[in-house]
Amino acid sequence: MSIFLSVDPHADRCPNYTPYVYTFNNPINYIDPDGRDGVRVIDRENRTITIKANYYLQTENRTTRTGTVSGYSQKDITRIETRTNEWLNKQNLSVSEGEYEGYNIVFDLSFKEGGSASESRITAHGDMYEGHNIGNSIERGNQRTDPTIFSIEMNDDGTFSHAGGATSNKTNIIMNTTSDNRTNQIHEFGHTLGLDDNVKTGEKGGLMAYPPGKISQKEANKLGNGSFLPAVEKNRE
Repeated sequence: MSIFLSVDPHADRCPNYTPYVYTFNNPINYIDPDGRDGVRVIDRENRTITIKANYYLQTENRTTRTGTVSGYSQKDITRIETRTNEWLNKQNLSVSEGEYEGYNIVFDLSFKEGGSASESRITAHGDMYEGHNIGNSIERGNQRTDPTIFSIEMNDDGTFSHAGGATSNKTNIIMNTTSDNRTNQIHEFGHTLGLDDNVKTGEKGGLMAYPPGKISQKEANKLGNGSFLPAVEKNRE
């Protein structure tokens, strides 16, 4: 049996397993990741940074104590992958300062069937690229299935709002079915790539604003230069 001597710091990703178990008690097939769930592939010859990450989507029904929500279809997954990469890459982002100043940023995000919500998290947990974890999971919920996350709140101006999605540990996403659209999805994907909400950073505008906008130059620089996503050198042929 493979165990930690203390609680796994990422134990809440997979609540069906004891927090002391290591790699789902399967160290042959799984490597325990470090919480960074994507990479930057550095192409020095072409001065390009390719941001690579995989997302495993819940495709089966998800049931909680308070309700059931259906999963994504293959059509949904294909549409999400196409429109996400198109929207991101049409911004023609580049790094304006730091180590990779002048490098263009390209996104290569893949979206795949994950089965149940727990299966999606487990598969994501073991998805490796060049020794780094690049797997993330996406499940669906709503005010009924997840009232703590998606409760409706009154704003200062008397209007009401609710969260479009939430991301735990910068890798496990849950989207609100009532507002599971491209803008909100990509905002959550931003968390998995190391970006934080503006309410936390104090920044204005950009993808991590609410409502989300296009990626700001500061966000692009963080994606290109930041240490959250490990840098992997592209092999020259």
